[in-house]
Amino acid sequence: MSASDRTSESEISDVEKATTAETLKEVSASNAAGSSALTGLPLYTVLVGLGLALFLGAMDMAMLGTAVPSITSTFHTTADIGWYGAAYPLTMSSIQLLAGKIYAQFPQKLVFLVFFGLFMLGSLLCGVATTSPMFIVGRAIAGAGAAGVLSGTLAIVSAVVPLDKQSLILGLMMSLVGTAVVLGPVISGLLTDHTTWRWCFYLNLPCGGVTLLALILFFRPPKRPARATPLSLAQLIKKLDLAGCLVFIPAVVMLLLALQWGGDGSTAHAWDSATIIGLFCGAGVSLILFLVWEHYQGDDAMLPLKFFKDLTIIASCLYGFALLGGYVVVGYYLPEWFQIIKGANPQTSAVMLLPNVITNFISKAVIGIIVNKTGYFNPWLFFGAGVLAIGSGLETNFHPSTPRPNWIGYQILQGAALGIIQAPTLGVQLALAKQKHLIPVALSLVIFFQYFGSSIMLSISETIFQNLLRPALVSKAGMTDAQVQQYVAAGNSEVRKLTDQIDPDRLGVVLEVYNDAIAGVMWLSTAAALFGFLVSFGFPWKSLKAQTEENNKEAAEAEVAAAEA
Repeated sequence: MSASDRTSESEISDVEKATTAETLKEVSASNAAGSSALTGLPLYTVLVGLGLALFLGAMDMAMLGTAVPSITSTFHTTADIGWYGAAYPLTMSSIQLLAGKIYAQFPQKLVFLVFFGLFMLGSLLCGVATTSPMFIVGRAIAGAGAAGVLSGTLAIVSAVVPLDKQSLILGLMMSLVGTAVVLGPVISGLLTDHTTWRWCFYLNLPCGGVTLLALILFFRPPKRPARATPLSLAQLIKKLDLAGCLVFIPAVVMLLLALQWGGDGSTAHAWDSATIIGLFCGAGVSLILFLVWEHYQGDDAMLPLKFFKDLTIIASCLYGFALLGGYVVVGYYLPEWFQIIKGANPQTSAVMLLPNVITNFISKAVIGIIVNKTGYFNPWLFFGAGVLAIGSGLETNFHPSTPRPNWIGYQILQGAALGIIQAPTLGVQLALAKQKHLIPVALSLVIFFQYFGSSIMLSISETIFQNLLRPALVSKAGMTDAQVQQYVAAGNSEVRKLTDQIDPDRLGVVLEVYNDAIAGVMWLSTAAALFGFLVSFGFPWKSLKAQTEENNKEAAEAEVAAAEA
């Protein structure tokens, strides 16, 4: 890197820091005049603590893949590998809506600390695990905690940061998630090689302690409007709709298990097996029962069905599903392309992803600044979905000799796409401006669509990949069915090594087959992005600044009314 490049990067960094500092000062000033008790250093400290919590949660998921070989060696079994990856998203998705309901009924500070404490407890159990089942339990507990951390971060930011300032703040926080996803495998590899895989989980404890201290010492939640009739603890628990949760959890678990277990090759069951069909049917029946129960519950439901009558909330959920789902497919298969086709190791692959990460961070900051100044995020919805569609569409033309400038350019487009990923949370707050008590529940619904949707997209992408790969290995590479099974069982990281053992002369053809399969998967990301582009028309063109002024006016009137009373 030249001196001029370093100078330019330094100047960009200085501009971003100055703009962020200016925005935080504006947030403090607005909060001082509004309903939030946070200003100055306490506000900054809480936001840093929340950002660190998001970073740890994202990195925890990203670290696992690199550490799995060492974990299986420690426990002397490979039978539970599927559960190592599944336990975390299972519990996170299952209780996501319940977490939102808890935040709506109980003090935010206490709830966040409990959920984050669960995340740290799960990390500790994983680190000290002496058996494979103990490790799986730790992953499940950590996933449950992560569900509340995600919901809580959005709920707290929506409570202490004025609506028109949230785009930049949330953008910077979400950029930490993207950074963690890329750094996770690198850090995991270094820890596993030089210490032990257990430090991948121990690392969460001291870092998480910083978040706990920040929230305990500095977070003072804004006062909620007093209820006309205070509710007892039993009444508050009743409002959580635990019965609905007990019906919803099996639906999510069965659907996720069907998606995790279904498929060909090294997966446990074929799509048309009785196990997978039974799981899908069970999930469908449970979902129907859940919707019937929620209709019966009315406004006390864990998931108020009136949300689905609001076009903005529907658009927020579907846009998050499309944009994050399409991006996750890229994030999963692009490193595979680097490692299989370009022969990169995991650490080098992570470095090759830096154009995506850097652009992701810059785009979130720039778009956040512009939305902060203009008050409108709608144009950026079309921009985000559009550039993701273009970037992924270009990657459908991948070939083994695709030059460096091309794949860097494609990544820049895809990284820029996630600059507006915070828009669904802003849309929900616009839709529920008059029903603020429902915002935590609606935010949890958006998160559920984003992360559960990502699991669905990854499952579909794996099916596409296998359906393209297996026949081509036979027809183009001349492999037998037994040899194809060897490739599928060995995993993508062993493609070159396995080909050298079978027939080194076929390496070029095998790489072309894998390249075409990965390029084919990119059509799924392209389609998801195009769907998100269409969904963008469902958001209202309403100024965040105008809504913030209206919120401040209502808060001032409420304070006057309370004082007079």
